[in-house]
Parts: sequence; C-alpha cells; structure tokens
Amino acid sequence: MQELFNDPRAYLAVLAIGGLIFAVGRWVGAVNSDRESLKDLMAEVRKDIKEILSRLPSNVVANDSPLRLTKLGRQASAAIGARALARDLAQELLSQVAGKRPHEIFRLCTAYVDDTFEPTPDQSEQFDAAAYELGISRSEVRQVIAVELRDHLLARVSPAPRSETEDLDYAAPAPSAP
Repeated sequence: MQELFNDPRAYLAVLAIGGLIFAVGRWVGAVNSDRESLKDLMAEVRKDIKEILSRLPSNVVANDSPLRLTKLGRQASAAIGARALARDLAQELLSQVAGKRPHEIFRLCTAYVDDTFEPTPDQSEQFDAAAYELGISRSEVRQVIAVELRDHLLARVSPAPRSETEDLDYAAPAPSAP
C-alpha cells in the first residue's frame, strides 16, 4: 500500500478522477441552467401562442361591425339556449348599461361572461357538449353568450330600430314635375 502513495501515477490518477468529477459537476450545472432557461422560454412561447390565437378570427363571431354571430355561432346559440340565458343574465346588468354606447355595452357583456358568470353544472355540461359537437372551443361558446347578451341588452335600452331608409344620410332626389 505504501508503494501506491509513492507512485506518481497514483497522484495523476487521483487528479484525473478529481478533474473528471469537477467537469461532470460543471456539465450538470450547465444542463440544469439550460433547462431553467428552456422552461422560461417555453412559458414565454406559450403566452405568445395564446395571444396569437386570441387574435385569430373566431368561427362563431363575424368580424363585421357590429360583431354578429356566424351560422356556426347561431347553431351554438341554439344548442346552448344562449338567448334564454342572455335574457336571464340581462337582469343583473340592466342597471349598469344605462347611458352606455353599444361598444361599451359589448365590452361589459364580454367582461361579465368571462370574469363573473359561473355556469351551473348542467350549463357547463351543455356548453362542453355543444363545443364538442360543433368543433369549437369553450371560449367561443362564451363569445356566443356575450353577443347574445349584448343584443338583448341593446334591444332593451335602445329605441326601436329605424328602417333602412331612415338610416340613410341622404334622400333620393324627388322626381321633378314636368
């Protein structure tokens, strides 16, 4: 055993093993650091993808002005009973919409449906079933409810709609007398 301590190769072997352990430790630390960086990057990418998807046109709401339901949106509305639901929800919001403009009412409806409205378990099941059957997301079901709620509130707080000819800014020239 004494010979082992006197052999310079033993010292070299100990130094080599120590260096290897140190190198492996540094490598493990770098991998862990990279994993943390990758985790942060993935969280950022996930957030960006959600934002991009939120900006894509919806299948249930037409991008016309004002926003209105597409054919698929009307099917979803019928499937979940969104008009009846909007009539019930409107009671809670009616006092808050007095004096507001249509776009403010829609913003209020969207915020209410997204943040405040809690569906019953039966409604939740109905929403999920309709989303599945129609191939839409749960957020699109909520968009349908918000549009129906807006339409119901606008009908309750706005005067009767004018005819198309009254909406024109100009009148057709009157026929001139001969």
